[in-house]
Amino acid sequence: PLITVSMYPGRTQQQKDDFAKVVTKSAAEILKTKEDQVIVVFKENPKENWFLAEANSNYLFILINVMTPMSKIAIVQ
Repeated sequence: PLITVSMYPGRTQQQKDDFAKVVTKSAAEILKTKEDQVIVVFKENPKENWFLAEANSNYLFILINVMTPMSKIAIVQ
């Protein structure tokens, strides 16, 4: 699986590494594959390039696309 994570810039490399490790482990477990078959790609887009109607700007939006037609949005406060 190729997992693309779109998020605001500003996270440290350590935060991205930690996140990727957890996502990789979970994806391998749930999708019944090996961890070395999971690829995590980070795309950092400035906040001004995002829009979500009626959203509070204090939220962090992480768009996760797991190579499926449907994407999921996690909203973290």
